[in-house]
Amino acid sequence: MAASKVKGAVYETDKFSILVPDGWVTKDLSNDGAVAVMITKGEDLMQLAVYLDPYYTADYPDAKAYSKYLINNTMDQQKGTAIEEVKMFDANFFKTTFTANGMYQTSFAGDKNGEVVNIIMGGEDHKNNVEIKAMLESIKFK
Repeated sequence: MAASKVKGAVYETDKFSILVPDGWVTKDLSNDGAVAVMITKGEDLMQLAVYLDPYYTADYPDAKAYSKYLINNTMDQQKGTAIEEVKMFDANFFKTTFTANGMYQTSFAGDKNGEVVNIIMGGEDHKNNVEIKAMLESIKFK
């Protein structure tokens, strides 16, 4: 596992914890609608958000429906790849990959414990970046 090979500090919120590798910078993006953090180093990115109730609309009454909407919307706006369903963190997530603002990215959204979780990884080689993999593997939901 990549997480065991990467040194850093743990970033804690009341919704999740995530490893922040040495040399990466955090920015708290939390607001009334989400607990969120963006972690960057150069052109590489990891962003994690847990959306808070009441975030859903009549069209998307639960976390699964809203998660699919988020990825569909991203796919449409950014001309992303067809939606894939993947299993992560013992939950079902939807996924698309795209380039936005010159950055190659993958976005995941899923229902974890009845809440919408959105994870965005970015960077030219984000899928193979050991530090990004370590952050993804380190995520623990509360």
